[in-house]
Amino acid sequence: MFSRLIAWLAGLVATAILVVAFWPELVGYQRVWPFAAVVSMRGLVSLLAIIAIFILLVIGRIGHWLRRTTATLSVLLTIFVAANAWVLFTHGFENPDLVVEDKDDITIMTWNTMGGSPAPLAIANLAIASDADIIALPETSRQTAIEVKGMLDAAGKQMTLLTNAFDEVFTAHSTALLISSELGEYSLALDVGDTSSAPSLVALPVSESSPVIVAAHASAPGPGLMETWRRDIAWLADLCNKPNVIVAGDFNGNLDNFAGTGTGDLGSCTDAAQVMNAAALGTWPTWVPAFAGAQIDHVMYNGPYIASEFHVYDNPAGSRADHRPIVARITISEK
Repeated sequence: MFSRLIAWLAGLVATAILVVAFWPELVGYQRVWPFAAVVSMRGLVSLLAIIAIFILLVIGRIGHWLRRTTATLSVLLTIFVAANAWVLFTHGFENPDLVVEDKDDITIMTWNTMGGSPAPLAIANLAIASDADIIALPETSRQTAIEVKGMLDAAGKQMTLLTNAFDEVFTAHSTALLISSELGEYSLALDVGDTSSAPSLVALPVSESSPVIVAAHASAPGPGLMETWRRDIAWLADLCNKPNVIVAGDFNGNLDNFAGTGTGDLGSCTDAAQVMNAAALGTWPTWVPAFAGAQIDHVMYNGPYIASEFHVYDNPAGSRADHRPIVARITISEK
């Protein structure tokens, strides 16, 4: 009788926790710690849950009086893993190589370089190989960006360089943005606000037909840091409501975290990876396989565009960056 009561109570508590962990939007917890972290790392959390299932089965074999409880928890965790797997496959793991850029395409590359951990040559090589028109580089110093620009210029890719830094000591407090001259002239907006602990930047076009371009770097979520992170996400969502905007960078959150911010994936923006069935590919951290990581680096857009390609790259040999670079290609859908 006692073992049944324990199993019933444990099952009740575990069910409540697992339901919220799987679907925090149900109670508005998608941006509340620790549920925000759980849904952003569904792959890794599911692997840990599988390990927990095996441990529970072993405990059930050893402790006879706990068998009902361990069996109940094992069943619930199995359902949790299956539900997470369904969500991940819905988001998609497709990662085809890029093809040749069309004249109506805009190619966007973003890479959080962790203070310039990959050499400027590695950044420039990827930009040239992907024929990137927009390159958003969170945690990249102005000096590194200047070197990248020089290599791109030498390769025949003329770029405008814009940077923003909170200080010149800690290079992770810098963000750089390179924009192809083919997209027109751009200047740095000075009166639109910013993210909190790491800088973002907003580039305004001279031509009204060109998109506003945002290089984003939201604060990292964590205990005691959630309000700052939520404020950064809200700021980015507000920028996504502009009628013609491209936002790329490190958002420190995934699509589940952004639920409820607007009519799109974030505000009014569409996530390129989601369109291309690739939103389950993790971009952070690089020390876990992509299927187990969190896709917190994004290319978002609002306006006359449709995503046509998306690719998550492995870090080149020798790079210590903890983020994988991504490249998205969007097609201008109307003139």
